[in-house]
Amino acid sequence: MRSEYLGNLAQSGKSITFLTNFPPDSAQASSSATSRSRGTAHKNTDSASVSHGQLAKPKKTNAQADSEFAIAQAEYEKQLAAQRKQVEEYKRSQDEVARKKQEQKAAAEQAAADYQRQLEAHAQTVRNQQLEYQKQLAKPVGVPNAVYRGFWAPDCDAARKSATLGAGTSTTTRFKEVTSEAGSNGCIVQGWWWNLSGGGTATRQ
Repeated sequence: MRSEYLGNLAQSGKSITFLTNFPPDSAQASSSATSRSRGTAHKNTDSASVSHGQLAKPKKTNAQADSEFAIAQAEYEKQLAAQRKQVEEYKRSQDEVARKKQEQKAAAEQAAADYQRQLEAHAQTVRNQQLEYQKQLAKPVGVPNAVYRGFWAPDCDAARKSATLGAGTSTTTRFKEVTSEAGSNGCIVQGWWWNLSGGGTATRQ
């Protein structure tokens, strides 16, 4: 209505003065009110939906919280037990490696000691064979009464003298040295000892 009235005035050439407090068009006012009421209703509906969604979400009870905590605690203890088992198995494997190394070391030391004893026994056998060879090589030919014996004295020179100048000897006593061994307890001289045929024996002072 307002728009038709203004249009007619403009066609007739009359001047138009707009009033500030002119009442709004009833149709437009009705349309605006409807829009505002729809917006408010939609807003209230959204708020109600949000409130309804929030209220629909159930809260956990103490029993549920305790149950979830117990499950988490059991899982943690299970993992902790598995880790402890791995650590124990690692320690056992390390101990086993150390034990085997110790056994190998002891076996190697035993084998070395046995080998050393074998070497010493072999060396002694060789020395005995050499001594026997020297004895037989030094034995006087044609002297059936020659005896292989040893003489002891604080030093080797005195031991040699006792072989021909000591008790039970005479001018016909002979001694052919084969070995001599000096030590902290004196000296032992060993060799073939005999008297010349028909010479007899006498004690020397």
